[in-house]
Amino acid sequence: MEKFKLTLFGGFHLADPQGQPLTPSSRKAKALLAWLALTPDRQHPREKIAGLLWPDSDETQARHSLRQTLVDLHRYLPEELGVLRATRDWLLLDSALMTIDVQTFNVALTQDDEAAHDQAINLYQGELLEGCNPRSDMFSDWLEPYRNEYSLRVATLLRQRISSLLKQKDFEHSLHYAARLVAIDPLQEAGYRALMQAHAGIGDHAAALLWYQRCQTVLEQELGVSPSPETEALLAQLDTAQHNLAITSVTNPTQQCIHSPSGEKPDNSKRILCLAQTALEGVICHHLGHSFLIRGGNTHEKNDLLEKILATAQKRGFNCQRHKITSSGADHGIAPVGWPKTGTFCLLIVEHIHLAGADTLKSLAHLISTTGNSSTLLIMTSRLEGEPLDPAWRGAMRGAPLTTIDL
Repeated sequence: MEKFKLTLFGGFHLADPQGQPLTPSSRKAKALLAWLALTPDRQHPREKIAGLLWPDSDETQARHSLRQTLVDLHRYLPEELGVLRATRDWLLLDSALMTIDVQTFNVALTQDDEAAHDQAINLYQGELLEGCNPRSDMFSDWLEPYRNEYSLRVATLLRQRISSLLKQKDFEHSLHYAARLVAIDPLQEAGYRALMQAHAGIGDHAAALLWYQRCQTVLEQELGVSPSPETEALLAQLDTAQHNLAITSVTNPTQQCIHSPSGEKPDNSKRILCLAQTALEGVICHHLGHSFLIRGGNTHEKNDLLEKILATAQKRGFNCQRHKITSSGADHGIAPVGWPKTGTFCLLIVEHIHLAGADTLKSLAHLISTTGNSSTLLIMTSRLEGEPLDPAWRGAMRGAPLTTIDL
C-alpha cells in the first residue's frame, strides 16, 4: 500500500502517497507532526503538546491553538484516513500509514550488515529538523537531545564504515564518507585524517595537505588548539611516503599526476568525478577551494565528464561558468562574468588551455593562487602533449596546490 512520506533529516518534507509535496502553512503544524513522528503509535496527551508548543499561553488558549493546528494538518492528512488520529484527550500518528525517515533509520541501525548501515547513512541528509523553528523554547529544548543523539549515531556509523573502506583501499568511497563525517562533526579530527589518507591513497597529496591545513585552521579558530599528535604523525607519514608515490614535494610548486598503482590504465574518468565531487563538498562545508588540470582524453569522454561535474555542482547551488579557449589568436585573459559572487559557491571550467596566450595564462595563475582561500573550484583541461604550464607560470601560482590528472 502506498504511504505518506515524512522526511525529518535535513529539514521538514511531507509528501502524499503519489509523491506530491504537502506543505502545512504554519511552523507549529510542522513541529506538531514531527513530535508525533519521532514517537509514533503512541497516545500523546493534548495538554502536554499544547504546553510544549505554546508555553507562553494559558491552558485554554494553548488548547485552542492546538485545535487550529490540527485543522491545518488534517487538510493534508484527512482525518478519515486514520494517519493522524485525535480524540479529546490525545493525539497519535499511525506509522503503518506513513513512511518516516527517522524510523527507517532506527530500524537500519539495529541490523548488523553494511547495506543497512549504508542505508542509515544515506537517510541522514542533515540535522534533524534543520531550519525548523516553531518559536518555542520548550520545543527547542526537547529537540536538542534528539539532534545530538542522531548526529552521534551517524558519526559513529561513518567512522566504522570509513575504517573498513580504508583497510580495503577503497579510497574513492572513503572520500565520500569522510567528507560526510567532517560536515557532520567539523571539530573531530577523524574525518580530516580519513580525507588525508584517502587523497594520499589515490595520489592526490595536494588535497591531503589542504585537508590537514583546514583541520589546523578549524581547531585553532574554534577551540584554540593544534591538531593532535596522531594527525601530525599522519602528515609526517604521508610526507615521507611522497617520493614513493612519484609526486612532487609540498615544499616545491605543487603538481601531481594520479596513476594506477598496478601500472595498468585506471578508469580515471570515474576517479576524476569522485575527486571533483569531494572537492565540491570541501567548498560547501569548509570554503576549501581547489584547482584541477585534466590532461588528455578524447573529446567525447572529456565533455561527458565535465557535463557530469557541472550537473552535480548545479544541483548543489553552485554558480557555474564554462569557458572554451579557441585558436583564433585573440587573448584577453579570463574574465568570468560577475566572478566570484560574494557568498556563493563557484565552479569555473576553462577548456583547452594549451591554446591560451600569455594574458590568459596569467589570469589562470592568479585564479589558482586565490582559489584555496575561496569558495571556488577551478577545473582546466589541456592536451597531454604541449602543456603550456612552464616553471615560470607555476611560480606565478605562488605555491598554490594544483592537482594534475591524465585522463
